[in-house]
Amino acid sequence: MPIVNDLRISGRVATNPTQQGRGPTKFRLAHGGGGKRKDGTPWPTQFFSVSVWHKSQTDGLSRGQQVEIVGKLRDASYVAKDGTGRSAVEIIAESIQAEAHEASPPPLTPNIHGVEITDADIPF
Repeated sequence: MPIVNDLRISGRVATNPTQQGRGPTKFRLAHGGGGKRKDGTPWPTQFFSVSVWHKSQTDGLSRGQQVEIVGKLRDASYVAKDGTGRSAVEIIAESIQAEAHEASPPPLTPNIHGVEITDADIPF
């Protein structure tokens, strides 16, 4: 069986995307567990580092926005300031789909008889 490294994850942008120099644009993604444990407590929120090499994919993204990311996982090893070896898993995003914001409904206007109709007047 071939080894596959494909990832599809959704969550909220936890930090505004930033780019340093010519490197990738980076941000953190908050992913809720999406369910509850047997004892009724929710699964904890997990945070992932996301790197994006195509800056145009992060244009318009801001903290709190719901996104779906398709990409790959990458394991990076490094030496911390205290000299200990560390590792981190990050998402290398290939595409990012932001949730479309719903347009606000048009303001209610009076009908032909001059009476304003509200949502409470509609029986369904």
